[in-house]
Amino acid sequence: MTIPSAPLPTISRLFGAFIVKGPGTDVWSGANWDVRLYRRGAAAFAAGLEVAGGRIGVQRVRLWVPDYVCEDLLELLPGDLTESCFYPVSQDLSPDWSWIKAHHEPFDGLEVFVLVHYFGFPNTAGKASAFCRERGLVLFEDGAHVIRVHQGIGEGDMTFLSPWKLLGLPMGGLLLTPPKRELPVPEVTRVPQLLSFTTAHWLLVRMAQQFCRMLHIPWHAFLGSQTLRARGEIRGPATACWSDPVDRASQHILNTASRDLENVIRLRRRNYESLMSFVSELSFARPLFPTLGEEICPYAFPLLVDAGCGPVAESMNQHGILTSRWPDLPTAVVEAPTEHPVAISLYNKLLLIPVHQSLRDKEMEAIGRFLQSLERTLA
Repeated sequence: MTIPSAPLPTISRLFGAFIVKGPGTDVWSGANWDVRLYRRGAAAFAAGLEVAGGRIGVQRVRLWVPDYVCEDLLELLPGDLTESCFYPVSQDLSPDWSWIKAHHEPFDGLEVFVLVHYFGFPNTAGKASAFCRERGLVLFEDGAHVIRVHQGIGEGDMTFLSPWKLLGLPMGGLLLTPPKRELPVPEVTRVPQLLSFTTAHWLLVRMAQQFCRMLHIPWHAFLGSQTLRARGEIRGPATACWSDPVDRASQHILNTASRDLENVIRLRRRNYESLMSFVSELSFARPLFPTLGEEICPYAFPLLVDAGCGPVAESMNQHGILTSRWPDLPTAVVEAPTEHPVAISLYNKLLLIPVHQSLRDKEMEAIGRFLQSLERTLA
């Protein structure tokens, strides 16, 4: 049996990609939010940053970014115009506000504070909003692990989401601007293809995986040992520029998937709570977030393995439970470990166990039982 790390689309949704309809972003535009569709969240972030900078005609941008962040968030930004300041996070992944306030200095240009809502759980948006108002910064909220805005998420000037990660899509990032912010959001004006190579490859791979699952074929056996040993979070579609359009097949898949949002939230919450019942008494690991707030849709189950998550991740992946780790940290963080001890510790310890909507009760039980068997092995 192979338990996939990301949701697999149904066969009907796979074939439905060729029935081309609209982009299906209405479900995210409640309360008059302005919503724009891009290939992935990093592209939405780059587009929003370009608008924020262009509005006041700045030549330089300083980004305040958490040190526990994926490097690919910054890959679409113009490096010659962007200065990144990596602020430390606390053990609960909230910003280290005392460090930030002590190190913030006036800057001749645009300053953007990036607040990340990790794994679907709201971060300290209220404190971030107050800090930005007081110091004159623009607040961007990174909701790449968030399925939609709700209480505690969406208080900034812009919020970007990555629905492709939670809904099982080939691509799809959203830039949300709340009402009364008066920021002109850039649209992708290039005509999209009917079916891009990226989406075609995604369709073939997911179709093969879904058929293997239906026939109980352990398809993880076809993955190389190196892949199983060091799986990072699934990467987004290749994007050379934020204005690269989303092909029409992906737009229709998004349109279809968005209609099932409430069910996705329900199933992810159920799976998270099911796994919690198995891991609550483990001695070698503990949940990063032991409680699940009312509106939270978890992206994954973050499990802190005290002795390091590498051996546990390798064992689970070899067993067919495709578990991921945080993919990487920025080079500047890795090269200064004494300045970023919490981020590096979290990178070494944090395991992301799947709880997505494709998983059934028996699969969640299999994950829990396997973790309990590791308890005996590691004792």
